[in-house]
Amino acid sequence: MLDKPEIGSPCNGCGVCCVNTVCGSGSYALGLVTTWGEHAKGPCPALVDDGEKFVCGVMLRPNDWLKAARSPTTLRQAFGLLIGVGLGCDDSGDEPDETAQPKIDELTAIYMARHPVEQLRLAADIVMDRHPPKAQSYTAHILPSAKTMRHSMRH
Repeated sequence: MLDKPEIGSPCNGCGVCCVNTVCGSGSYALGLVTTWGEHAKGPCPALVDDGEKFVCGVMLRPNDWLKAARSPTTLRQAFGLLIGVGLGCDDSGDEPDETAQPKIDELTAIYMARHPVEQLRLAADIVMDRHPPKAQSYTAHILPSAKTMRHSMRH
């Protein structure tokens, strides 16, 4: 297994994050929990060991894992947005909370600055194959709040 990179460094496929805990987006999309942002215990059932590194099976073959009737490209884009692809490592690993948490908070702030909440909600709608309500605003029990999305990025 590869060594876990520093928080904020590019993902190297070590798999530590997905072996220990299923991400909040994956936990919900895969039906492992009933509330968005909750985390199932790892390892993630979609985690794939390609012999050199670990990769997300949802990103590889989204239609095998998600029920949404969308193109693989659309599902990859939406799910990738929700799990923070390209942001960098956000798993604290063995790093103490007092030093890890400020780094994770900084990553969360960068992520939220790049992606407006409405964009994240649309991505969630795509992944979960939901259509946004016509007359009502999004509700916390159906779609994640900004706070829940930030928390789900931590794992």
